[in-house]
Amino acid sequence: GGAVALGVGLEQAGEVVAAEVGDEPDQLAVVDAVDRARDVGGGAVEERAAQLAGAEREQRLVALVGHAADPSPERGATRLSLGVQSFVETEARAAVRPQRRADVESALARIRDARIPILNIDLIYGIDGQTEASWLASLDAALAWRPEELYLYPLYVRPLTGLGRRAQDGPSPEWDAQRLALYRAGRDHLRAAGYEQVSMRMFRRTGAATASAGEYACQTDGMVGLGC
Repeated sequence: GGAVALGVGLEQAGEVVAAEVGDEPDQLAVVDAVDRARDVGGGAVEERAAQLAGAEREQRLVALVGHAADPSPERGATRLSLGVQSFVETEARAAVRPQRRADVESALARIRDARIPILNIDLIYGIDGQTEASWLASLDAALAWRPEELYLYPLYVRPLTGLGRRAQDGPSPEWDAQRLALYRAGRDHLRAAGYEQVSMRMFRRTGAATASAGEYACQTDGMVGLGC
C-alpha cells in the first residue's frame, strides 16, 4: 500500500474534498475524496479501514489501489508514484500496510496500460522479518515493471504511530546495521540493473524520461496531506 501522488492544485483538491465529504464526513468519504482529488490511499488506509469494521469497507479500500491508473496523460498526469513498500505480503503486514500482491500487480498493469510517462515505485527496507533475499526479491518484482524511478526508504518508527506503539525497546544498533546492509544491497542491485543513483533514496533508469522543469513539485510548491 501507499499513496499515488498526483500534482493537483490545492484549491481544486479542497473543492473536491468538500464536495465529496459533505456534511457528515467519515473515513471512507475522506479516502474517496482524496482518491478523486490527489492521493490514492493503499496500505496505511487499508489498515484503518479494517479497524473501522466490516469486510465491505476493507474491500472498498483495497479497490482504491486499482484506481491508481485512472488519471491519464490526456488529463495532464505525467508522473505517478506508487507506494508498494514490499511485494512480500507478510512484510507489508509487518509494516502495518497490509495488501495483497495480486492487487499491487493489477494496479501496476493498469498504470502501464495508461502510458503515464513516469512511474515511480517506493520500497521500504528494514521491515521486521525482512531478509536480504526477500528485499532483493521485492526489488526484482519492481524491476519487472521497468519503472522510470525507484525510491528506497528506510523504515522509520515514529512515536504515537501503530509501529511506535508496538515497539518495546529503544534504539537498536543491530537494526541500524541491518538497515544499512539492506540499503547497500539494494543500491548495488539497482546500479547493476541499469539505474543511476540521483540521491540517497532516488534511482532513475538510465535513459528514462524525467520530469520537465516547472512542473509541480511537492517539495517546493507545497501540499496538503489527508489521511486516516
